[in-house]
Amino acid sequence: MATQIKNEAQRIYVACLEAYNDGDLHGEWIDMSQGVAEVKEQIKIMLKKYPKNENAEEYTIHDYEGFGEFEVGEYSSIEEIYEVAEFLNNEDFDVSTLSQIVNEYGIEGAEKRVELYQGKYKSWEYFAYCLIRDIGALDGVPQFIQNYFDYASYGYDLRLDGEYEEFNGHYFGTF
Repeated sequence: MATQIKNEAQRIYVACLEAYNDGDLHGEWIDMSQGVAEVKEQIKIMLKKYPKNENAEEYTIHDYEGFGEFEVGEYSSIEEIYEVAEFLNNEDFDVSTLSQIVNEYGIEGAEKRVELYQGKYKSWEYFAYCLIRDIGALDGVPQFIQNYFDYASYGYDLRLDGEYEEFNGHYFGTF
């Protein structure tokens, strides 16, 4: 796996919808690491603090941090946001890479991609070289013939055939 990277905490700014409709700003930042039940409880507490109506029930998400390229919608479910936040906290990858994969494949597809992680490489050519070496495809072939193998072209073919994908230099299998 890749070097461990400290990722930014995922937070959402939850606002009281009634306050927003009244032209007021009433809300708070909530850390998503606490769990779904605790986040929902904090939202309830925030809504009860609205001075014009302590029975306000509706909220909206106005902002978010630490989700990379993943876009949290105004009315995204807390369960979905929490699941994505948990996934993005994989310290073996940076948030940018993981959020791109979630955007492309959804959370389930992203989890599958991480299971098929191949490593971090500087290029498709180098990935092709390492793959050929690791599977022993040229074992037994004389060195003077091995020198003619075109790793750049093979890397290009690997990129096109869909068996592997690259996100920010990280390579993943697709099956």
